[in-house]
Amino acid sequence: HGRDLGDFPDLAALKTRHREDLQARKEAAAVASARQAVLDKILLANPVALPEILVEEEIRHRLEDMVREMMFHGMDPRGMELDWKQLRDRQEEPARKIAHARLVLDSIAAAERIEVDRSEVRERIQKEAARIGEDYEALHARLSKGGGVQALETQLVREKSLDLVTSLANIQIAE
Repeated sequence: HGRDLGDFPDLAALKTRHREDLQARKEAAAVASARQAVLDKILLANPVALPEILVEEEIRHRLEDMVREMMFHGMDPRGMELDWKQLRDRQEEPARKIAHARLVLDSIAAAERIEVDRSEVRERIQKEAARIGEDYEALHARLSKGGGVQALETQLVREKSLDLVTSLANIQIAE
């Protein structure tokens, strides 16, 4: 019995799949960078007075994620010589950008009446469950407990808003 190639009958099939994966990743990266470029332009064109509380909240979330990441990798931030002020200051710029983006995307969503339906939320949870190898029901239950389903809906609405302005931007570029 030869080497086990998982679900692939032969090496050629495995190589084809690998090539397709790479292509899909390249396309996803291109879409993401187009979205980011459009978002950057929108933010420049729409300066807003950011409520400091939004910025502070985002900074806190980013620091919490960092600590969680460290602990996940077996490091204990408490026992490390960390310059929290410097870490916090480093998060400020990206946090401002995110808070700004959320406000702008939320106002686009409101103006264009962008909504997501249950099936879109279910589909995203299914994708995420498959990605992390968790049962859909279990993940849904966990998200429901922490207000995660609501947060996911908000995120999907923002993504749709960004997709809308990105497609409009691409139309203008193409003309």
